[in-house]
Amino acid sequence: MRTKIQNLHIALALAVMTDKERVDLCATMGQLAPSCSLYTQNPHLQAAVTESVSLGTSLHTVSGTVTQNEATLILSKEVLDQTRAKLDRSLGVVTSMIENLATTTDQAAAMGFTAKLGKATPAPLAPPDGVIVVLGKKHGQFRVSAKSTRVGGHYGAQLSTDPIGPTTWVELPGNGKRRLVTGHPSGSIVWIRFRTERGQNQSDWCAPVSVTVP
Repeated sequence: MRTKIQNLHIALALAVMTDKERVDLCATMGQLAPSCSLYTQNPHLQAAVTESVSLGTSLHTVSGTVTQNEATLILSKEVLDQTRAKLDRSLGVVTSMIENLATTTDQAAAMGFTAKLGKATPAPLAPPDGVIVVLGKKHGQFRVSAKSTRVGGHYGAQLSTDPIGPTTWVELPGNGKRRLVTGHPSGSIVWIRFRTERGQNQSDWCAPVSVTVP
């Protein structure tokens, strides 16, 4: 007489499994189950396995679609940022020309702009378009620069260790467009961001970029 095994527990940590691990498990189960007596002798188990294998296939398909959509979204956001920056520069040219040509606020209004006579309020500074990272051959250091078409001027730069937090940012010495970053262990992850500065005026920070220290 066969003795039933008591208190059998399957080691299945769903809370920490990745989607790939789920898909692989379902695929393995689908391959092995048909030759297992436990499966062939129990119609209810067969139905449950069939459902899990089918859902595993669906998860694989949906996961691939999401990955593709995320890549498309990242590219679309980059195009959006670039288009916005180009438009802002174009609008700056138009407003500058109107300021030079128009003599009344009505003339500016006729072009769709609100204007006032007197000393112009300085336009807010635009943040850099991003961060350019150059990894060298030396361990523990790399170079970064503000991605901007602006000629000359000052830039602020900050660094944060990973993960980013409200109080993790520290200033990088200097005020130029480029910085040499040192003093961090090789393989560690840090984040860099830049902003444009003019006198007491400062732009918003650009989107931070992560760097794996060489």
